[in-house]
Amino acid sequence: MIIGRTAAGRPVEAIYDKAVAAGIENRYLRGGGGRRLVLETEWGRLGFLTCYDLCFPALLQGYHLVDQVDAIVLTAAWRGPASRRYPGLGLEETNYYGRLWEMLIPAQAAVSQTWFFAANAVGIHAISGATYWGGSGVWAPSGLPLLRAAHDVEELLVLRHIPLRTEGRRERVDFDYRADHARAGLANPDLPATLVVDGR
Repeated sequence: MIIGRTAAGRPVEAIYDKAVAAGIENRYLRGGGGRRLVLETEWGRLGFLTCYDLCFPALLQGYHLVDQVDAIVLTAAWRGPASRRYPGLGLEETNYYGRLWEMLIPAQAAVSQTWFFAANAVGIHAISGATYWGGSGVWAPSGLPLLRAAHDVEELLVLRHIPLRTEGRRERVDFDYRADHARAGLANPDLPATLVVDGR
């Protein structure tokens, strides 16, 4: 939920509904249907995701190709532990969900040439006992992490003077994925409507 005022004092209110309910959430919740939320600010255009939404590239394509956001703000309660085994290869990963977090965010940032500001829960859930992965941070449009929090303790991250628009343009000097997508004639996926809110 976004609540605030513009520089001129006009109220700004908007809600991003998590697009896709995950696992047990499906018993009690319904996803928001994939409607994207874009907040216009004096620093740039911000798109929003909640947790499991990170796993759905169509949402990110919409933000990247249609809405042309400068940054994605991701809030999550993303767990770490889950097991994946490949006995024939001698491979086992006990923090599979955590590894997904570590792979998806930089990949999505790089492919969309978009900043990612991700805040994830950390510690152990008091009721369910679930262990959250933490690992909040800031990823540049290159996919490289600029600032990272711990996986096991709460930390406050502060990064100032981030050039949202200029750095995104710099990433597109060598390869502009949005322009190349259009030039190649690739059809846009059937993307849901976007709610654009002017928060300047």
